[in-house]
Amino acid sequence: MAILWSTVINATKMEINKALEQFKPYHALWECDPEVIEKEFLSHDPSLGEFENEIVSYEMKIEDINEIAEFITVGSISLQTGEILRYRIKTSRLITSGQLPICLDLDRIVMGTCCNCTSLSEQLKLSLIAEVKAWKMLYGTLANKRYRNKMEEIFDIIEELSKKLGRPIKDLDDVRDSMSALGKIRNKEIEIDMIIGPIEESYAMLAKFELPLLKEEAERVDTLRYSWEKIISQGSEVQSHLVEIQPTFKKTLLENVEIFKDEVENFMKDYENNGPMVTGILTSPIRWFPSTFIPYLYLTSNAYSFVRSTSARS
Repeated sequence: MAILWSTVINATKMEINKALEQFKPYHALWECDPEVIEKEFLSHDPSLGEFENEIVSYEMKIEDINEIAEFITVGSISLQTGEILRYRIKTSRLITSGQLPICLDLDRIVMGTCCNCTSLSEQLKLSLIAEVKAWKMLYGTLANKRYRNKMEEIFDIIEELSKKLGRPIKDLDDVRDSMSALGKIRNKEIEIDMIIGPIEESYAMLAKFELPLLKEEAERVDTLRYSWEKIISQGSEVQSHLVEIQPTFKKTLLENVEIFKDEVENFMKDYENNGPMVTGILTSPIRWFPSTFIPYLYLTSNAYSFVRSTSARS
């Protein structure tokens, strides 16, 4: 009789273990460390599609949890789903804290019916769904942080360019600033055009899956493309204006260069006749240094600044 009972129990135990395989996908919900998962996920610079795939996978888990039956029938035995899940979650969390070894004792699983079984099953489903939503929110927060930073970088560039392009062009320094802004637009245009789309899609994704999103951010992302296109248009207007005023500023630049050439010639003559290299002047260095050397050092510094500035303006 003992052998017969042992055979029946072992056979039933194998069937029960097979029936419990359906709960394995949920173990990671409470066994994995969110910080470790976050670090591993971000280490390979994930795309927006990868963020969305993770969020969709948790959406599917929620659907699967809602479809879990209240009881699992194995032969003549009815396993109460809620008690199974509660026992497994409790055991796994104790394992994580190091309080007991991994063990699944089938004798601890309640078999049969219970007056509170329906409410217990629903409570466990809600608990699982809460765990799933926490993981879904983790990936949503990571995506939001990444693309919010990219959006802020673009708005910083737009603000900088807007200030430079909106400044009236009165002299050659203003021309240089305007040309610098136009050069930055050319260098950044393709890069920004490629990133604006994913930024917009990321916020649409967050709204689609009902993840937390600040209203101010949603409003800013709606104006991002318009703001960038407005800067490009403003740049085109400034470029056309520069073409119109080019002859006037070119004439001024050439006149300044001629004046500079005369100043350099006068400087070299004066330096050779009165500068620190004049014969005999080194016999009293304390007297000649302040009065003779510093003026030429000052003039040389000014000349260098003029050459650098003129080169940029041209």
